[in-house]
Amino acid sequence: MGSPSTMAPEQAAGKLGLVSTATDVYGLGTILYQLLTGYLPFKGDNAAELIQKVLYVEATDPRSLNPVVDHDLAAICITCLEKEPSTRYASAEALLRDLRHWLNNEPIEARPITLRIRMTKWVKRSPAIAALSVALVLASVR
Repeated sequence: MGSPSTMAPEQAAGKLGLVSTATDVYGLGTILYQLLTGYLPFKGDNAAELIQKVLYVEATDPRSLNPVVDHDLAAICITCLEKEPSTRYASAEALLRDLRHWLNNEPIEARPITLRIRMTKWVKRSPAIAALSVALVLASVR
C-alpha cells in the first residue's frame, strides 16, 4: 500500500484499481521534492490529516521553498505530483527522458506551472467558492 508520506492519491483513496506505473512516478516525485526542498510535499499531525492533504491539497511550488531550484526542474517535480494519474508521467522512463532533456538544456515535456493552471485546479477543487467569487465580482462591477 505504501507509506502515507509517499502515497499517491489513488492509493490514499483506496482506488487500487487505478494503481499503475504513474503511481510509482508519484512516489519518485515525493523523493525529488524532498531532495529539492528538504521537505516532503505534505505533512500532517497524523496519518488521516496527511492523507487528506495528499488527496486535496496541491504541492507547494518547490521554488517557493528553495529559490535556486530551476523553473523546468520544478515543473518536472510538480508533474510527478499531479493528483490525476493521467496527468503525471506515464512511467519512470518518461520521467527519465524529461530529466535527461533538462540536464542537456533541451526543452522538457512537463508543463510549466502557470497562474492559469493553478486557477483551473482551484476551480475544480472548489467550484462553489469559485462560483461565489465570480458572482461577487460581477455584483461589484454593477
